Amino acid sequence: MKSTVALIASALFAASASAAIPIQHWTQQSGAQIYFVQSETLPMVDMRVDFDAGGRREAADKAGLASVTADMTSKGIAAQGGEPRVCDAPDKFLPLVHTSVRVESPRSGYITSVDTTEIGHAIAAIGGGRVRIEDTVDPTVGFTSELKLGDQVRAGEAIGVVYCADSDAAAEAARRIQAAYEIGDAAMQLPQLVKEIVNE
Repeated sequence: MKSTVALIASALFAASASAAIPIQHWTQQSGAQIYFVQSETLPMVDMRVDFDAGGRREAADKAGLASVTADMTSKGIAAQGGEPRVCDAPDKFLPLVHTSVRVESPRSGYITSVDTTEIGHAIAAIGGGRVRIEDTVDPTVGFTSELKLGDQVRAGEAIGVVYCADSDAAAEAARRIQAAYEIGDAAMQLPQLVKEIVNE
């Protein structure tokens, strides 16, 4: 996921409004774009991180959709007796773990196949699901995917992250999940997800 980071070390310039602002720009290996403005006249650091998600991805004719969706999600949680503030501050309300293992791509190419069943089995085996009906599910165990089918990936880039308090178990699940992703040399034709739209 690409992000844009704006780091402004000063917002006060004595020069005239027409003077050019010296902006340095470079791109990190991760794809993050860095914009850097520096002035020693004011000892202040201001940083902003923009993620290419939510409102940034809304179509022009659907402004505000992400905000409405987030609000409805909170209302839905509250209607079922849950804590709606969990959407904004999950660390305060969920038993999250901070032990994680990155699932890295073994090579550069394109994601051409994902064995989602194997991913489910790998997470269940370390407590994130039931292998047997009597098993207890550990809500702190899970897997987040960073890339999807058809995405281009570089060797060593994170495909996803496994969360588990047991680092050895997390590493084993990461190994299985890595093997569940097939990386090809050429981009693939993505399957049609929406077959038909029925209007009432």
